[in-house]
Amino acid sequence: MGDRKVLNYYYSPDFDPRLLRKAKKAQRRAKPELYNKDGRVPIRMMLPMSVRCVACGEFNYRGTKYNSLMENAKGEDYLGIEVKRFYMKCTRCKSTFTIKTDPKNADYSSEWGCTRNYDPHKEREDAAREAEAERARQEAVGKDAMSQLEERTKASKHDMDTLDALDELRALNARNQRVSVDAVLALKQAQLADAEARARDELLTAAERARHER
Repeated sequence: MGDRKVLNYYYSPDFDPRLLRKAKKAQRRAKPELYNKDGRVPIRMMLPMSVRCVACGEFNYRGTKYNSLMENAKGEDYLGIEVKRFYMKCTRCKSTFTIKTDPKNADYSSEWGCTRNYDPHKEREDAAREAEAERARQEAVGKDAMSQLEERTKASKHDMDTLDALDELRALNARNQRVSVDAVLALKQAQLADAEARARDELLTAAERARHER
């Protein structure tokens, strides 16, 4: 307690601050990867989303503080941004669950040992984002009149092709329903009779032509 209000200290001329030993806590803050075997960095953080533990069903709410371990998810990135994985423990059963960062949507996602709770705010944000993307796409299409005309032409052509295919199917079904086995046999016999009569006429014509030539 004697040095609480001292304004300055005496340092000898041969004092070298590099020879001082750093505190263990300061070393751990400087190089935390040296204090875990799996290359995971201990970090104090708040749970960014509400999740439910799969093992015991306990709800772990957003904003709960955890002593977690962080590591890089190997082989996972988005446009060069590394995906981080966090290991946490349930506040009730102490079972481990993991969550990951989602750089694409600027959010987090549950990976293993937990399920994310329904979040109406996230749903509204996703709906607003999709509506904005759709509006931007429509504006881009509306700026180009030719592309808009091409889209209408393709849509009308697709509708016409669909209607033609339906008409063909209906006609085929109606034809199959009207045609019976007897009708098919009668048609075949008529075709054979026509073929025989045609062949007979050709033979008679050839015989008459030969007779005239003699």
